[in-house]
Parts: sequence; C-alpha cells; structure tokens
Amino acid sequence: MSSICGAEVSSPAVDSRETEYDGRIEYETFVKHAKEFIALSDNLFDSWTLKQHCDDQMYLVKHQLVNNSKFKMEYEIVYSVAFAVPVLYFRIFDASNGEILWDLDQLGSYTSLGLSKLQKQESSSLTQMPHPFYQTPYFQLHPCHTAKWMEDLLSSNRKHQPNYIVAWLSFIAPHVGLVISEKYAAAYTAESAK
Repeated sequence: MSSICGAEVSSPAVDSRETEYDGRIEYETFVKHAKEFIALSDNLFDSWTLKQHCDDQMYLVKHQLVNNSKFKMEYEIVYSVAFAVPVLYFRIFDASNGEILWDLDQLGSYTSLGLSKLQKQESSSLTQMPHPFYQTPYFQLHPCHTAKWMEDLLSSNRKHQPNYIVAWLSFIAPHVGLVISEKYAAAYTAESAK
C-alpha cells in the first residue's frame, strides 16, 4: 500500500518475491530507482533533477537543447498508479521565443528522431494530455504497452535486475528525441556489481 498525494493506493504490480514478473513496478520501487538514477545523473554531469509534488509524489525532470539549440525539450517522468509504470511527458519550445510547439511537423529535421512518426501511428502511442500535476498540455508517451515492453526486456535475467528507469529510458529515449548516454547502463552495472 502506497500513499500518493495523501491518498492510499494499492499498486497492481507483482510482488518481487513472486516467480512471474509482469513488467510493472510499485511506487516505492519507482522512487528507489529514481534516486539511484539521479545519483548516476549527477556522476555523469547530466541535468536530470528529482522533484516532489503534493508533499509525497516524486518525479524526474530534464531540460535539453536540441537541433543546434533551436528547440528546448522539457521531459518529465511521472509514476502512473493506474499502469504501475513510469510515464514520460514532454513539451517542445522554440528556443528563440519560448513558444510551445504542438505541430511536430514544424520541427523539420528534428522529426527524423521519430516524434512526427510516433504522433501519426494508429496506436496513438504519442498523445497530447494534461500533465497529471499541472493540468497543462504535454505530449505523453502512452504507458499502455510499457509493462509488456519491460517484461520482455527484464524477464530474461531475474538474478540481476537493472535500474528500471535506466532500462526503460534506454528503450524509449530514441523515439522522443531524448539523449541518454550509454554510460548510465555501464555506471549502474558497475555500481550494482560492488
């Protein structure tokens, strides 16, 4: 049982003591892995920060300039109680005037990183949604398939489980223009081997 924003919630994630792993995680595991991820980010001089909303809801934030500093990306990783997985929210700003860009086709060559392709997919994996904390529009990489992806990714090696956030971001980052160094995986592997 977890408490998020004062409400007691029961996560549907499978207990780690069970033999089957379904790719979901509990909120406490998300927080633990987020803190480990921030420690890695600090060691790698990356710009991720860990923030807190509503006295107890932890989430990750990163700002990144892309495409020769033409665009500013704002990424936020929030835990979804409904899906029991992290969810990526992001916005894109014109760096010259701060205007939020909603038409991904306006991004020109930056769309080669897959944002426009994701938006046009029939699966609606990329949608515009209100941010769960601020109720302002963001793009959301929909979490409906995350548990299955993570089950497939992590079930092959139950003895050594990588940091869930590192593994998940390594999988989704290329699809949303997020630059994440391979040093995250190497640093986590080295740290967990101690």
